[in-house]
Formats: sequence, C-alpha cells, structure tokens
Amino acid sequence: MAFRLRPIEGFTYREDGEHVIVTFEAEPSHNAFMALLVTLPENAELDFFDRFYPTISDPGAYVRVQRRGAFFIYYLNNHGWSSGIWAPQGPEALAAWLALNAGPLRADGNPLREMRIEPASGSPFQTPKEG
Repeated sequence: MAFRLRPIEGFTYREDGEHVIVTFEAEPSHNAFMALLVTLPENAELDFFDRFYPTISDPGAYVRVQRRGAFFIYYLNNHGWSSGIWAPQGPEALAAWLALNAGPLRADGNPLREMRIEPASGSPFQTPKEG
C-alpha cells in the first residue's frame, strides 16, 4: 500500500498509484474519523471536498489536511482561489468537519463517501530533505 494505514471499521482502502482512496458506505462516527486522522502518516495528506463551504463562485472547497506531530494543519482551495495559508486545527474539529460532510444534511452535492490520502504537498511545516 502506498501508505500504511491502520484498519478502521467502516473504512475500505484501495491503492491508486501513490494514492490511497478511503471509502465508506454509511456515516462513520466521529471516533472513526479521529482514528483515521491520528494515524495519518506525517508524509501524507488527507484530501476531501467540503460541500458546505460558502463561496461566491463554485460551491464548496477542497480541503487538504496534514498531521505534524501532535497537531494538524489544513489548506482550502477551489477553482481560481485558495486560502493562501496552512491554518492549524485540532483533530476533534477536523473529525467533526469530516462527519458533517459525511452526513445527510442538505447542501449542494452528495454526502462525503470518499477521501484520498496522497503524498503531502508543500507546506511551511515540512522540513527540507537533507542531501
């Protein structure tokens, strides 16, 4: 597997090149999302679509999440815009964010049923490789 991920009940992992696609049928619990976040490798990033994020153009935002030791950072973007910064966020709030998007609440788009884990993109918290 591209990344070593702990099995979590309700999640299915499928390799896709350097990526791992995480899928689920039902709404995972907050604890399941917490387990996924705290076992996210530091050289990886979790990507999902937030269908509720308010914008004046295309609805929603693409969210990238990275773990840096005991804390997390996230970055937002969509067609033609980005947050421009990696912002810190606790795992409890991130798990709630994921659970909200996996729920049946009405919004543009379908409930979250798939996330992607891929190699971490550049962030100000990455340490340069020594060579």
